[in-house]
Amino acid sequence: VGDKKVAERYRTLEGYPEGTLGHTFFQFYRARSFPLPGEKKSFSELLITHDCCHILGGFNTDMNGEMNVAGFEAGLFDNGFGFELLLEVILDFHLGKTFTTAGLLPPGTGHFDPEGVVVGYERGVACKVNPIKGWDFWEVADQSVTELRARYGLPDIPGPVLLPPPESIEEALDHAH
Repeated sequence: VGDKKVAERYRTLEGYPEGTLGHTFFQFYRARSFPLPGEKKSFSELLITHDCCHILGGFNTDMNGEMNVAGFEAGLFDNGFGFELLLEVILDFHLGKTFTTAGLLPPGTGHFDPEGVVVGYERGVACKVNPIKGWDFWEVADQSVTELRARYGLPDIPGPVLLPPPESIEEALDHAH
């Protein structure tokens, strides 16, 4: 349905300086044609931390990127919760089960790349903060992604701060097979 107040707050991120988490978050959503939180047909604000894991960890939003960011999230937790998150995407994007995608995107098969997931896991273990638990996006939205990565103990991540979106889900599926 949308919430004008929430949407307007997230739209202000467009005006944040380039390279900040806020501006990068805005561009991350717009480049992928995701509605911002509060806009009609948007995801819940609860997914903001997951999307920030994509940005901070340097993972794309194709099916392999979802697997790798789940590895990152598994590394953030010292209990079994993170591995539950990883299992969910293995079901969705490696075994082809519609488990967490809820029909929003089709499941896929064969996207578990052990090396990529281990890279994600190691980045998560190295991270000094847990963006999924007890972290406030708005407290750091005005700060540089590169500086946040360094402060959080993430290793130097090659490439641009914001990866371009996959061409399309269909093309991502074609590249995997």
